[in-house]
Amino acid sequence: MDFEYSAKFDRMLWELKEVPGRSECKIHPANYVEQLNGCIALGGEVKDINGNGIADITASRATVNRLHKVLKDEKSVYINITDPPPKLQPYESCETR
Repeated sequence: MDFEYSAKFDRMLWELKEVPGRSECKIHPANYVEQLNGCIALGGEVKDINGNGIADITASRATVNRLHKVLKDEKSVYINITDPPPKLQPYESCETR
């Protein structure tokens, strides 16, 4: 993934490259699935924040900022994404652009 400027978010974000059927796959703050369009949200805990029965993520902005701090000297890194355990899959579908 590469660290680059996102005009949509007006900030530097990590972007996954070479994702089949996807472009602009960012890692950005998001607490609710409605804030995502196939991107990745980081957070502290998976829980239903707003009581709608769909898993949400807490402390997303702080967690993304922590990732940026840990990788502060990097511009490109390799990441290996595997399927999460079934209980952590909060949303079944993923839109493509």
